[in-house]
Amino acid sequence: MNLREYLKQFDPIKNPRVTLHRSEVEVGSSVKVGDSILTQIFITDPGFEILAGSNEYVLKSGSVSLWTVDKHGNPDKRSVFEFDINSFKVPDWVYNNLCLYDKRNPNFVEDKIDSKTENCTCENCSYARSPLADLILSYYEQKYGGC
Repeated sequence: MNLREYLKQFDPIKNPRVTLHRSEVEVGSSVKVGDSILTQIFITDPGFEILAGSNEYVLKSGSVSLWTVDKHGNPDKRSVFEFDINSFKVPDWVYNNLCLYDKRNPNFVEDKIDSKTENCTCENCSYARSPLADLILSYYEQKYGGC
């Protein structure tokens, strides 16, 4: 069930599974607690705020389930909401902007050189696209636990 279907229920289903897409939420800050990363998730649908009273949830790293939060913002109870983790996938254009000698680039060029040099002259490195793509990938890895 998606968020729209959930909000339109006249006779609510007990403990439904409601899948949220990236466009239906706003991602807040993240904090590392022990081995987990907790990320604030706010459901942005105006109809939801009226229904639920609070729109703040927590996403634990390695999980798709959202958790309700206590008065301090800590995870409290598992909610009916699940996050469509595929909507957090790194966009293809990021991989396409990596160095052409980087195996993660779908346009990877195999060369006799086993690894790229610091003075690489491929188009992505020349126009500083590759460092930005690397930065975006590291951000996704840190924030969402993988790409």
